[in-house]
Formats: sequence, C-alpha cells, structure tokens
Amino acid sequence: AENSKGGSRMRVMCSYVQIYKEQVLDLLNPATASGPSGAHRGLKLRWSAAREFYCDNLFVEEAADAEQALALFEGGVQHKRMAETRMNAASSRSHCMFSLSVQVEDPVDAAAFTQEGRLTLVDLAGSERQSALLDAQSKAAMQDSVEINKSLFTLRKVILALSEGKGTAGHVPYRDSTLTRLLKRSLGGSCHTLMIACLSPEDILIDENHSTLAYATRARAITNVPVVNLDPRAARVRALQQEVATLKTEIARLIQLIQLGGANLPPEVLAQLSALAGGAGGTASA
Repeated sequence: AENSKGGSRMRVMCSYVQIYKEQVLDLLNPATASGPSGAHRGLKLRWSAAREFYCDNLFVEEAADAEQALALFEGGVQHKRMAETRMNAASSRSHCMFSLSVQVEDPVDAAAFTQEGRLTLVDLAGSERQSALLDAQSKAAMQDSVEINKSLFTLRKVILALSEGKGTAGHVPYRDSTLTRLLKRSLGGSCHTLMIACLSPEDILIDENHSTLAYATRARAITNVPVVNLDPRAARVRALQQEVATLKTEIARLIQLIQLGGANLPPEVLAQLSALAGGAGGTASA
C-alpha cells in the first residue's frame, strides 16, 4: 500500500500460530505440524537480543488488503484444536495468536523496513475444571486440561508481576511457559495491552465469572510506555538529522546575534555561516 502523505510503501505481514501442549504449531502452514510418524512437531522457539522470543521458520504471508488478511485468519481457524465440553460445544484446546505486522519499507532497500507496528490478537483457551469434561476418563482430554490450566496459571503470575510494577526492577516469569514467552512483547514490551473477558449469565458459573474478572482486572493494571519501533539504522539516521537541524538553528541564531551586535565580520565568513544554517531562519548581510 502506498502512503499518500509521505510517498512511502507499507506492507502487512500475517502469521498465525497455536500453542498446544506447550508446542507452537503453525496454522498458516499446517503441513509442518506433523512429523513422519504423525506426531505433533512444533516450531522451535528461539531468543535473540533484537527480536526477543520468536518462532524459527514461522510461515509469514503478505496480505494485500483486509479481505485477504481475513481469509488467512479464517483458513487458520480450520486447523485449530477444538473439542466439546460440558461448558462449550466448540472449546479451544489450544491458545492461538494471530499477528498483523505493518512495516514501512526502506526506500533504498525494499527487503528491509524502517518502521514497524504489530497487532497481536490472542485467543486464550478457557481455564476449566476436570468435571467440565464430557469424557472425564479420557487421558488425552485430562492432559489437555492440565496443560491449558498450567499455561494460564503462568500467565496469571506474569500479569500479577507486571501489574505490581516489576517489569523493569523485578523478576517476571516469562520463561515458565511457551505462552508467556511469545506474549512477552505484547504484555511487558512497547505496547498497549487490552483483555476482553467472556462471561456467562448462568448462576452456576458465578465462580468462573468472578475468577475471569479478577484475571482481567489485573491485566488492566499493566502500565507500559510504547515507543515507535524503528529499525536501528533508521533510528540512527533520524537522530543525526535531528542533531543537524539543531545545529542549523543555533548557527542561524548566532548570525542574528552577530548582526544585532554590529560586529564587522568579513562577508565570506557570514556567507559560510549562512550556508551552514541551510535556510534555518537566518540571513546575512555585509
């Protein structure tokens, strides 16, 4: 897409993953989720100083418009792990993350970008009790429930730590689960965090509603200070440009002070100062 104001070109990149039994499965490229024997084979989770936690070999596709992004999302939903429980006819058995990354292309190198913003939509599987399962004797169903509750418990600890202001000074247990590793930038990074809580009007679910609201209240207390995500090279160029602009303004002011003071400087000196000012507001006269 073209930016009508600046003339720069932007692209929107989409990715979609689910976290099932602590494994990251690619919903846009489900063929990579199964090994030769049919067992689940998750993407490797890596860490770097620049990108923090990220999925290795994650399939990312560019969306030309909103309709194509929605089609990618709906296609990924078809591969989610779902099951029926007593509380939900179509219950998610995994946590899912759909990410939209808006990048401003570098005018010199189209393969690079100078600025990036990201929107991550997270669908958390609901915390559940063993009694809510239709088949309480199923070992697989019980294991799913244990893994879901474990990752949600870790997420609760992370949210609690961040809401108490430990994001910079104290320990935040991001590494305790795959879910919290991938959510690190969305919870305690340069971001705004919003949680939408789903409640039930039934009286018998009042305890679940209370727990969910307490969960969301803690998330609401997280305070971050978002900053513009710039490529390091672009950030350095911008800093130098600001420094040059400041110096030009100071030179222009110096010229004005010289003229007001009646100093008799050689014309060539004033001409050089004016050239350095670069039209920042000063004029020179002999």
